[in-house]
Amino acid sequence: MPRLYLHIPYCKQACHYCDFHFSTVMNTRAPLLAAMSRELELRSGEANGPLSSIYFGGGTPSILTAGELNDIMSAIFSRYRVDDAAEITLEANPDDLSKEKLAMWMAAGINRLSIGIQSFHDTDLKWMNRAHNAGEALQAVERARSAGFHRLTVDLIYGIPHWYADEWEQNLNTLFTLGVDHFSAYILTVEDQTALGKNVARGKQRVADDTAIEAQYQLLCERAKAAGYSHYEVSNFGLPGRMAAHNSAYWRGEHYIGIGPGAHSFDGQTRRWNIASNPRYLKLVGGSEPWYETEQLTPIDRHNERLLTGLRTSRGISLDDFTECGSPPEHPETATIWQRLLDRGDL
Repeated sequence: MPRLYLHIPYCKQACHYCDFHFSTVMNTRAPLLAAMSRELELRSGEANGPLSSIYFGGGTPSILTAGELNDIMSAIFSRYRVDDAAEITLEANPDDLSKEKLAMWMAAGINRLSIGIQSFHDTDLKWMNRAHNAGEALQAVERARSAGFHRLTVDLIYGIPHWYADEWEQNLNTLFTLGVDHFSAYILTVEDQTALGKNVARGKQRVADDTAIEAQYQLLCERAKAAGYSHYEVSNFGLPGRMAAHNSAYWRGEHYIGIGPGAHSFDGQTRRWNIASNPRYLKLVGGSEPWYETEQLTPIDRHNERLLTGLRTSRGISLDDFTECGSPPEHPETATIWQRLLDRGDL
């Protein structure tokens, strides 16, 4: 069954490390969301079955008003079949989790929240230029539960350069005390075009030592296992039965449709990505000129992608996976290498 991703390209402010497509200029929101509804209509024929998951990412989807979210949900449900058990996730910043918004999301059909906490230390959050503080991060989880959201995931970042030895452990202690059913932990990545990347290039900001990052990752894995979480993907951890259905589909190479500027799509054979520009997307959607680019994957491309995404997961890959995606079972030039690894017991 296909999946649906919607990219909401707006944020209140720019986090210093973020390289995703977004804008802090809000005056195009109404026409751009209307263009996304138009794209949903134009592409409804691509869904070859009921949607098994819907994911609102960004950007910051939690800034949407009740009217904006309801309009998008109406556009989805009027043009697509949605499975009764579909996972419907909305990414939310802690400072947006008011009682009113939580009730609105629940009424709109959202059944899972992804809360961008990143850290439980105020010094980290200020350094990242996040819009919330540590107190709001803690309150967000409790408010979400009180509102009836029992499928929660939170994001954390490690590899912060100014950390002392125990700061990551303190974050983990707080996380496991909260007892959310799923979490993602990402290493801080320095991207060239971000404020962080520019400061690193100018010598104004150091990066964390690799040895420290490795120790933080090892601690993360050990603590998560002890707390009963399955480490089912490089950066993702879930309690039994609580793995992310939508993101797992990406790693398995399943069909997904991406709506909005900067959104990506995949149908098993072709990759497609929308223009990462709000003005151009708004101008082009539904017109004679395409608002996207495409790439037709070769059998070797499909083979490599299945290998790379499969090895991110605890499941790994099997030769049957390659057969499913129509790729050759092995590269001729690597067959001997694979066999040597198998003989040695490393695969």
